Amino acid sequence: MQKETKVRGLPRNWIIEQYENNSDLTEEMKEKMTEYLLSLHGIKENSKSLYVLKAKMLGIFLTERGLNRFEEAKEFDLNLFLSQYNNENTLNQYIYVFKQLYKFLNLPEIVSRLQYYKIELEQITPSETLTPQK
Repeated sequence: MQKETKVRGLPRNWIIEQYENNSDLTEEMKEKMTEYLLSLHGIKENSKSLYVLKAKMLGIFLTERGLNRFEEAKEFDLNLFLSQYNNENTLNQYIYVFKQLYKFLNLPEIVSRLQYYKIELEQITPSETLTPQK
């Protein structure tokens, strides 16, 4: 059983521990990430962890650019961050998290022009499917 301690009046959990001691994030970013995490209802813990990890990566990138709050980012900053990645699945995950994060921050206009990548799946022919005999 996980020991319950308090972090700024909130129950401590393993997801918060992933970023609370990170010196590359500002306190304002950590607070927003905690608020965002607490707003994620009905989502499995592993998914929450992934969302927070992606937000943390953005936060570190923004602080390296001299921005201290997620709200200070512009569309250009997000596009510059995304330009580091080539894998369409990875890009789609980041775009999803950014859209949710900035919706939470009441700044959907920052991410309004981000578009998901359409991933083409190879079609499976009937001869490639398994039959009960296989």
